[in-house]
Amino acid sequence: QRIAGILNHTDQVLCLAKSSYNQLLSFGVHAEKLDDFKYWIDLDTFTPRPEKHPTFTVLFVGRLIKKKGASVLAEVAKHMSQIKFVFIGTGPEEEYLRKQTKKHRNIIFLGKIPHESLPRYFSKADTLCVPSQYPEGFAHVPMEAVACGLPVVASNKGALPEVLDKSVSILVNPTIENLRLAI
Repeated sequence: QRIAGILNHTDQVLCLAKSSYNQLLSFGVHAEKLDDFKYWIDLDTFTPRPEKHPTFTVLFVGRLIKKKGASVLAEVAKHMSQIKFVFIGTGPEEEYLRKQTKKHRNIIFLGKIPHESLPRYFSKADTLCVPSQYPEGFAHVPMEAVACGLPVVASNKGALPEVLDKSVSILVNPTIENLRLAI
């Protein structure tokens, strides 16, 4: 009630995802106050480059927190030693990934990478994996990857199905086995 009261007194409320739009409607926000907003990608920066790595490479870019699924993807990597898994990001799961890097030669943890350097990593990888274990919002990273020509294996949760479609991605329930099969 309080949310609807506040938002109904605004000029406009921008929603990134259909789920956000529908949730605000259910709270009582008037439809005429709601509108779509989509992220934009700098296509001068995020553009395809022919720089593939000789080894099949799966890339993860994101916050290293449990619900983003980096540790789930690291478990997938343990079962796919012939594939390189590269992790970019910072957060509480950094130490776990550092330990996995020492135990498994196919797991590489790079830590924090400047945003403007991401296109180079997208271009060298063969797929981006977004194994989110929760209803992800309207994610920017998969859009940047697709702009670089990189296909995506992603969770089917949240707004990811709005960001990605069958022409550029495979969406799955993000279990270890489903991710392994999709990769």
